[in-house]
Amino acid sequence: MQLLTDVTHGLVVNVEATTDAIDYRQLQPALERCEKPLGEKPKQIVADGDYTNHASVQAAAALRGGLLWVVARKLEAATAEAQQIYAKRSQIAEFPHAWIKERCALRQFRCRNRLKVAMEATWACLSYDLTRWFGIRRRPNLATASA
Repeated sequence: MQLLTDVTHGLVVNVEATTDAIDYRQLQPALERCEKPLGEKPKQIVADGDYTNHASVQAAAALRGGLLWVVARKLEAATAEAQQIYAKRSQIAEFPHAWIKERCALRQFRCRNRLKVAMEATWACLSYDLTRWFGIRRRPNLATASA
């Protein structure tokens, strides 16, 4: 399951069910899927080392248009700015996966057909996004109530 998440609110903007056991072929399709719901190319990509191979880096460069490409394969060699950006990765990218596994009990898909798996993943991400959205909407009310 491949998730694209929005940095500002932490919402899942796209989910894809794949049959690939490893991620290195998933960056280019993810970039292409990203432009459709957001209406623009991402200004920044944060990906872990599993996404890096020559073809993935070339795909990111081809779709670049002002993208900042951050891959922390060797984080110690990265700039301080890249390290700060990558530090947000667990909160933005990993938390939705962990939430879906825990709250939706989706450690293993119940279906075997790729389309059905994609629908199950979409429902799980929708429930995550709704929960997240209600939390975001409630936050300003909590600030005014405590003031």
